[in-house]
Amino acid sequence: GVSSVSWTVTTSTNIPCLTVNNDGSTPGSAGNASHTNFANIATTCASAKSEPDVSLDYFSSATDIAGNRGFSDATTTDTNDGPSFKDNYSFNIDEKKPSLDAANTETGVYWSAGTTAEKTGDATGLVVAFDDEISDAPAASFEITTDAGAVLTPIAAEVGTKGTTAAGASYDKRKDVYLTLGSALATSDTPKVKLVGNVSDLAGNSNKSGTVANAADKIKPSLTLALSGGSGTGASPDDSIGLTKKAMTFTITTSEVLSGVPTVSIFSEDYGTTGVYGAIGDDLDLSTVGAGNSATVTVNNITVVDTDKDGSLLDEVVISASTAEPPSAAEMVNLAVTSVTNSGENVVFIIKNNNSGALAGGADEIKIDGNRNAALSATSNEVSAEGTVQAVAVDATTFTATFDGSAAGFSDAAAKDSKAVLLSATDVNSNTGTLGTRDQSASSGLYKFRLDKTAPVLKNDPDGDGTVGSSTTLPRPYVIFEFTDNSKVTVVSASFGGDDVLASLATTNSKKYFMVPEADLTAKTYAIKAKGTDLAGNKGAEGSYNLKVTSRKSYKATVLAGWNLMSFPSDPVSNGISAVFTNAGIDQVVGYDAMSKGSPWSVATKDSATGLFSGGLSSISAGNGYWVHSTEFSSQSVALNGPEGPSASAPPAIEAIDLASGWNLVGVTDATKALTQANEGATYKTMAAYLGASGGSSVSKAFTYNTTNLAWSAVDLTAGNVT
Repeated sequence: GVSSVSWTVTTSTNIPCLTVNNDGSTPGSAGNASHTNFANIATTCASAKSEPDVSLDYFSSATDIAGNRGFSDATTTDTNDGPSFKDNYSFNIDEKKPSLDAANTETGVYWSAGTTAEKTGDATGLVVAFDDEISDAPAASFEITTDAGAVLTPIAAEVGTKGTTAAGASYDKRKDVYLTLGSALATSDTPKVKLVGNVSDLAGNSNKSGTVANAADKIKPSLTLALSGGSGTGASPDDSIGLTKKAMTFTITTSEVLSGVPTVSIFSEDYGTTGVYGAIGDDLDLSTVGAGNSATVTVNNITVVDTDKDGSLLDEVVISASTAEPPSAAEMVNLAVTSVTNSGENVVFIIKNNNSGALAGGADEIKIDGNRNAALSATSNEVSAEGTVQAVAVDATTFTATFDGSAAGFSDAAAKDSKAVLLSATDVNSNTGTLGTRDQSASSGLYKFRLDKTAPVLKNDPDGDGTVGSSTTLPRPYVIFEFTDNSKVTVVSASFGGDDVLASLATTNSKKYFMVPEADLTAKTYAIKAKGTDLAGNKGAEGSYNLKVTSRKSYKATVLAGWNLMSFPSDPVSNGISAVFTNAGIDQVVGYDAMSKGSPWSVATKDSATGLFSGGLSSISAGNGYWVHSTEFSSQSVALNGPEGPSASAPPAIEAIDLASGWNLVGVTDATKALTQANEGATYKTMAAYLGASGGSSVSKAFTYNTTNLAWSAVDLTAGNVT
């Protein structure tokens, strides 16, 4: 006849007890169980549970005076309990002291708060595991004894936390205590961990005794690498540790005994190049992958490139919703790429579903973008090691490996000749250490050398015109001895026209050598021969080409009967007007200098008796235009100044034509003086580059005069060529 009641249950010392003591009875809502009040409990509780934290569930029932039976309900917000049993109440019982967990006590482990994750590789780190959540664990409560017998007291202790990562995954590390030691452990150390002070769990139970005989070794082996034995004869980086024509020796030491010999991988300098960000695949089917499961997706005819050269392809790709049947935005957040592997000419992805449920049909497709190149395969140097070098043991912790660059797989092409060395070694406890980097632009941690197995060759086309040999009209030209080689070259022998000129050679880069003849050359063909040895020790055979020296030809200008508008691409050698215009039919020349304000016109007229010109125009120069009158059709030959040679008395001038505001009469000038012989009509450069704004000119309008048509025509300053 009451509306509320309270009572106390006195349990045995072994409550809660092992489930094997459970009598197996099943209560029913009508009270038809073999135990009163529907209890499904142990009959003897002879054995206590070994776990420290036990969740005990309970509920109650009551009968009113009318005989109606009801049940307690811990969760009243749900509606699916039915008419009888409801949701249980529960509480934890923890009567045990926290004990050390030897299996999960490991060296080298520390907690990274920034990433909310355990990390390995810190030789001053040690994680001590317990069988219960810990609330307090002072550093002074631990004593660490190394394999060598040194006793260490941690300088800091941090109890693990419980929470959610930035990616939304839950974690609980409260059973772990992360110790920081004052000095580093040996990489092979399996120290003894002993409790010497109280460590307390969340229920307040404390323990100050217990020992882990040997913490598990999770520290990677430390490696060293030394290069030697190359053939380079120069200063660094072209010495014996930076350059070779064939062999390079790698001496490797490790901090502990390994499970096998180290792996030595060689990466060429084009590793990680040619990748372009873009689409890899769309509407990729994950086939309703279940919660916590992974799906494998293969995209054909595409290869992912490790553009940041860190050895991982995971950070080279991004997944997003597909075009056709994407998961929801909330589901996309919990999909993760866990593996990217190039395979043949294809790439294989593993996608994990971290959602609480499976993806639905019709909403289970994704899109992948990333750095890729369809022209590559899994074995291309841009995405994989160029090759490996076999290491051999010298003793338990020392190894050597000898690189053989003569193997066909190792290239000395200019884009591949620099080699990065990457080591990988695994100790007997399966910890893998690495040394080196694939990234040859790295400022630290890089071990590299250069392979040059090709002998230097004398270039036989020094002027680069596509034909063997060269020609010149200069009396004392540069004679060029240039070698094709990726290394600097020492010239062993050199001759010019049969004369030994080795002592006369000069260079700025030890690949291209020059000499200037001591006297003017006569017009003939000279044989140029040379051979060299590069800094890698490759000896080249003698190469040769011919230099043809010819006399300069006069410039020939076509002159029509009547008025001609003409100019010269270079100053005449003899620039007096009578020396320039020698044809009998030319009787008058008119010049116009817009810079001479007030009297821009100047005229010279030929005396028919003497054949000489007189008047205000006395000389002819490049850059100016002239009106030339002739009584006949002819070709006027004029000797023009050519390019300045290395023995010129004055440096070459920068050609410029002064312009006044308004109209100017200008000629076509060849600043290079290369087209100053019999080159009338040859194309010099584009009109835009000569008179257009892009060439730096202030000209806004121009006309040309055609003597044949007796007409002016406007010039398009953005199109066409200057001849």
